[in-house]
Amino acid sequence: MTTKISLNSLKDSDYKALLENDKVVNKLIEFTTGSSAMIDDWLGILDGVSEYSLYSSDNYNYITVYDSYSFLKSVLVAQENDALLADSLIKKVKKTLSDYEDSEPLLDFEDKLDEARKQVVDVLVTFAKNEFDYLMSVSHLLEDMKDEEALIIIYGEDAYYNREDNKIYYTSAD
Repeated sequence: MTTKISLNSLKDSDYKALLENDKVVNKLIEFTTGSSAMIDDWLGILDGVSEYSLYSSDNYNYITVYDSYSFLKSVLVAQENDALLADSLIKKVKKTLSDYEDSEPLLDFEDKLDEARKQVVDVLVTFAKNEFDYLMSVSHLLEDMKDEEALIIIYGEDAYYNREDNKIYYTSAD
């Protein structure tokens, strides 16, 4: 016998059971990572970045910067929109840029620019890793299912849960 349970009426045990359903978890992960990655906002603003990989919890995340000066200038703009970096690091970036712009010849400050760039990149990569780990955590996935109504957003209001087979049933039409 199939018991149709509205996604609005799920119990805590239902949410926990759904975490054992790979299809549901994959859709939740896609939903949760697509809706709250602050780092994406930053990457859209940053200049001087040639490539990056930031979407896993492993140690292979990176940001490659080809122009430290442009990168650091754009970091200041990004910081105005979303304060992600510590004030002390922003002060260092501002001072480094100011010293660089006031220096003659400019090459003397390339190492200082690169050092400031490396510190900012390290913070951004660590932030992205931590954000990814949080988004993939069981507690966050449960929170999204319960509080953010992610399942209803993903599957629609007419979808239902069947406890017997731990599946969500829904219809879709294109």
